[in-house]
Amino acid sequence: MPGSPEPSIEHAPPSAEAFSLGYWVRIVRVASIATAMVLAVVVAYMVLPGHQPLVARTLLVAIGLAALGLVGANLVPWRRLYASEMVLPVLWAWSISDIVLISWGVALSGGGRSDLWVLYALPVVFMVVYPLIGQLCLILLTCGAYLTTVASAGGPIHPRSSS
Repeated sequence: MPGSPEPSIEHAPPSAEAFSLGYWVRIVRVASIATAMVLAVVVAYMVLPGHQPLVARTLLVAIGLAALGLVGANLVPWRRLYASEMVLPVLWAWSISDIVLISWGVALSGGGRSDLWVLYALPVVFMVVYPLIGQLCLILLTCGAYLTTVASAGGPIHPRSSS
């Protein structure tokens, strides 16, 4: 209809302040549960047979650091962070540290032959809390971390053989 305003197809993603404190507390709770599940999977992976040889002591250090990070994340004063608009930077740091720890676990459990690569799903799924540009940056970081890990572990990506 002439003269009526056109609907705008441009929209900016909401900022961290646009969401309630309750929203961010739920995000932290979900991220904590997901991180705890990943830790349980890695511990089970260590004790179950049928995978690449592990660098067990170093992998235990990585598990310990991740567990400390999980405890630390639950001790963070989220209400104060919300008030100071620091929620997203802290969540960024958490996501990046998860990617680094997962990469370390993949490197310690066989590099390109490791079954732990599926753990990269954690930060990928968690990316939905970030603005679109942040999602793109984290997916690129995740892919780059995996490729760098495989390359530095000294081998190509190979599926596990069934022999």
